Amino acid sequence: MVTPLNNPRISDAAISDIARELSNRLIPSIGTHFRTSIKCCPNCEHFEGSPIEKCKLNAMRPPAAIIAFGCECFVNNDCPF
Repeated sequence: MVTPLNNPRISDAAISDIARELSNRLIPSIGTHFRTSIKCCPNCEHFEGSPIEKCKLNAMRPPAAIIAFGCECFVNNDCPF
């Protein structure tokens, strides 16, 4: 069975161009997905970023692990740290 990847009429350069175009279209959406998929400080509306890095809810700097990975205990604007 002839598929686009083993079709002798399609050159390796054409396949490379297709792959490059596909990756250029997918990279921005994949990056957005990973940046917003975890509820963590950098994408929280209550986080005041660089250089202060503090939570506006309790005026404290969260622990590094909370900043990086988020906290499953964060419910109803209660800061667990």
